[in-house]
Amino acid sequence: RVFRTAPNGNIVQLARLKTGQSFGELRLIDGKPRVASVVADGELRVLVVAATDFRRAHQTDERVRQHVAALRNMYSYGGRGVAVQFTAELFDRPAIGVVYRVADNRTVVAHRIIGQDIWSVQETNATPSMQVSFEDPSQNIERTLTIAGDTIVGAIVKGAWASVGHLHGLVLERTPLTPAQIDAFGRTGELVEAPSISPIDDPIICACMRVPGSVLQAAMTGGCHSVQELSARTGAGTVCGGCQPRLAEFTAETLWQTVNCVAAIDRGPRVKSFRFEIPPRHQDAIAKPGQRLVIQTLINGVPVQRPYTLTSAVTERGYYEITVQREPQGVMSTWLFENMRAGVALAVLPPSGTSFFELDDPRPLVCLVGGIGLTPALGICRSAAAGGPARRMHIDYSVSTREDLVCEDELQALAAQHDQITFNARITREQGRLTADDLKNLAGEHPHCDWLICGPKAFQAEAQRLLLAQGIGAQSIHIESFDAVGGALPAERPMVASTSVLSRTSRTVTGYVLLAACAAFVLQALLVLRIPALEKLQASMSYSALTGAALVGLIIWQWQLAIVRLRGDFLEASRSYGIHIAIGPAVIFMMWLHSMKFGFAISLWLGIAMLASLASGAILGAHPRWPRWDGARRVLLGLHILLTCAGSGLAVTHGFMSLWY
Repeated sequence: RVFRTAPNGNIVQLARLKTGQSFGELRLIDGKPRVASVVADGELRVLVVAATDFRRAHQTDERVRQHVAALRNMYSYGGRGVAVQFTAELFDRPAIGVVYRVADNRTVVAHRIIGQDIWSVQETNATPSMQVSFEDPSQNIERTLTIAGDTIVGAIVKGAWASVGHLHGLVLERTPLTPAQIDAFGRTGELVEAPSISPIDDPIICACMRVPGSVLQAAMTGGCHSVQELSARTGAGTVCGGCQPRLAEFTAETLWQTVNCVAAIDRGPRVKSFRFEIPPRHQDAIAKPGQRLVIQTLINGVPVQRPYTLTSAVTERGYYEITVQREPQGVMSTWLFENMRAGVALAVLPPSGTSFFELDDPRPLVCLVGGIGLTPALGICRSAAAGGPARRMHIDYSVSTREDLVCEDELQALAAQHDQITFNARITREQGRLTADDLKNLAGEHPHCDWLICGPKAFQAEAQRLLLAQGIGAQSIHIESFDAVGGALPAERPMVASTSVLSRTSRTVTGYVLLAACAAFVLQALLVLRIPALEKLQASMSYSALTGAALVGLIIWQWQLAIVRLRGDFLEASRSYGIHIAIGPAVIFMMWLHSMKFGFAISLWLGIAMLASLASGAILGAHPRWPRWDGARRVLLGLHILLTCAGSGLAVTHGFMSLWY
C-alpha cells in the first residue's frame, strides 16, 4: 500500500501496487524527493536494489532503461490488473496505446489518435460473432461495436462521443448487454440504459482505468493539484481522454487555454513556424524534447484539433513554437496559413506525449529525418543547445532540393557552437538518397546510439529496413510518424466506411435481396426462360471464359474474411465482413451472366453448391447472432462454410476442365 501522511496527521492511501509494479526507481532517475511511503499488506517478497547499482545498470543496460520506461507508464487498473501505456499508431496516425492485463488473464488493447476523436478498443483473444454499426455523416460520426454473444469485445469510434469512456469500461468488464440495448445502438448510436459498472457510493470517474472518485480525492489530498498531476498519479484520463472534463471539476481547472499568436515565420515555400503565448497555467509545466502541442480552433463552425511537435526549446518560457507544412488536403494547415498571424487566438492543451528523449542520456542520438519530418529533431536540437548539450546528437536531414531545406542556417550554427551537435543536409537529387553505407558509417561514429526516424512513409520504411539490415536492434529504433490530416480518414484504409462495413439494416436488406435473387435464379432455370441475345453470348468461348474468370475471382475474394479471421486480425475482419456480404449479390449476378441453366454433372453440382452457399450466407447476414438461436446459427454457419468450400473446389475444377476440353 502506498500512503502519505497529511499535515493534519491523517494517513492517506494513494495506491495499491500489483504484481509487476515497483517503487523507488523514479526518484533515483529524476532526483526528486520521496513523496510517499510503502507498507506491505501481508507477507511479501521484496527485491532490494542499491541506488548505486541501479544507476549504473540504468546507464549501461538498454534492457533496464526499457523496463523503467515501461514502469513510468504502468498503472493499476482498479486493483484488478495492470495497464501499460505506449506510443503507437492507429490508421497510420500517431496514437496513445494501452495494454490491459486484467485479473481473469484477458488482454485488452486500446488506442486513441492524438488530438483527434478517433478510438479503438479490442479484446485480443475474443472471437466476435457480429458487428453493429451506426453512422451519421452529417455529424461525421461512425461507430462500430464488435460483439461476442451478448458482450462487447471491441469497438471503433470516430467522432466526439461522451460515452466512449463507458464503452471502454464495458469491454474491460465484459458487461453483458441485452438484445434491446444492442438493437438500440444500431438505431441511435447510443448505449441506451447501459448497466452501471461502479457502485453508486463511489462512482467510477475514469472507466478506462477504473479510477473511482475516492482515489482521485486521495491523490489530491496527497499533493496533486492539476489534471496533469492526477493523470500521472492515477492514470485517469490517459486512455480515451473522455473523463478529463470530470477531472477538471475536481481541480477547478479549464483544460483548454486560449492563447494569441505572437509571430508567424516563413521557413520555406510551404513551411511556416507559428509561435503562441504560453498561458499562465502552463508556466510551471516543463515539456520534454519531442512532445507535442495540441491546438484547437473553429473551422467553418466545427471545432478541429491537431497535434504538432514542439520545435521551440523546452526551456523557452516566452512562447510555444510549432512548424507546419501546408498540405493540399490539410484542413488545419490550410487554415493556419490563411488565417494565423500575430494577435489571432486559438486554444491549446499542455504539451503531452510519451515519445520524447532525455537530454542527459549517455547514449548518442542520431536523427534520420526527411522533409517536414525535421520538426522533432529541430525541437530536440534547440533544447539540447539551450540547456548545454550533455547528449551527443547528429541530424541527417534529407530533402529533394535546396529550396526544401528548413532552418539549415540555424542548425549549421548550432553544430558550429556545440561540439556535441553535428548536422548534415542531404540533397537527394544531387547526392542521392540515404544508403546502407551511410548508415554503417553513422553507426561506427555513434556506437550504441538511439535512432530517431521521421519523415514521409516511404522514407521511414526504407530507413528502418536499412537499420535492421545493419544489425541495429529494433529496441534502439524510434519512429515518429506524422500525416497530412484532412477532413476524412485515409482513403486507402477507411475506418468504418459504408462501402466496407455495412450497417445492420443494410446487412438485413442485402440478405433478403440475395435470397430473392437465389430463388429467382432457380425459378428461371427450372422454367427454361430464354434471352436470345444472352444465350448467344454464353455460347461464345471467350465470353464464357471471361465471365467464368470473373466469377472465380469473386469466389476467391469471398475467402478474404476467413483469412483475416484466421490471422486473428479482428479489426480488419470488421471491415471485411461487410464486403463479404456485399459480394453475394455480385456472385449471383455473375452466375446468371455466365449461364442461365444448371447444366449437367459438375456444372449442376456447382450451381447447387453455390446457390445453397449464397442462401445460407444471406440468412446469416440478415439475422446476426442472438442467444435464442445461437445453436441453429452455428449449424447453419458450419453448413455455409462446407458449401463454400465445395463450391470453390467445383468452380476451379469446372474452369480447368472447360479450358482443357
